[in-house]
Amino acid sequence: MCRGRQRQGCVLLGDDPEHWDKHAPLPPPTWFPDAALAFRRAVISASEGDVASALLALRETREDELREFFVEHGQMAYRFRASPKRASLSSDRDPIRSISRALERAVIDRDHARCRYCGVPVVPRTVLSAFARVVGTDAFPTTGTNAGRHGVVLAFRANIDHVVPYNRGGRTDATNLVTSCWSCNYGKNRFTVEELGIEDPRASEPRPWRDWTGLTQYEQPLRRVAAHRR
Repeated sequence: MCRGRQRQGCVLLGDDPEHWDKHAPLPPPTWFPDAALAFRRAVISASEGDVASALLALRETREDELREFFVEHGQMAYRFRASPKRASLSSDRDPIRSISRALERAVIDRDHARCRYCGVPVVPRTVLSAFARVVGTDAFPTTGTNAGRHGVVLAFRANIDHVVPYNRGGRTDATNLVTSCWSCNYGKNRFTVEELGIEDPRASEPRPWRDWTGLTQYEQPLRRVAAHRR
């Protein structure tokens, strides 16, 4: 656990800054893509109306471990990496802060539904919500506290990150926005990539991972199944 360990250092990040990852605040475990593929199997089954198979596949996502990584490690990364420890805020802020749904979808599509920092596949919140309506929010809670949300939501929900933080003067447009997982977004916090010692994700082109598209092709089938089950 990394909460409350600021003086001791992050157990996953390590003590030597020379060995810290140069792309993500804290890279996730190597098995995360397998968990994402297990969730895809769950979504496919749910989109076909096979809830029992969807729930079986959901059990293969290692929910508790996904949650533990985000809660205890991923979201804490900036506390160990950031220099300076406090981010100075800018008075020159973009008058537009909120990200429209159209812009969010455009950024996720451009980035092949992958976090531009750590590279994990991500899923838009609308797909997660549609899946929850089929299998039930008891089995797949998407809202509430971190302890109450399903680990898949904490690990793979797509977020849009201001590379230059909004509070530091970053613009809310596609040139300053990248797709991010929650761990990298929270782990980056209000700091710049320079202050965290990571590379600017815009320096490299987004690359696809297998045929991953964020599972958006299953959103409408999930909605139809959910409507039929009412």
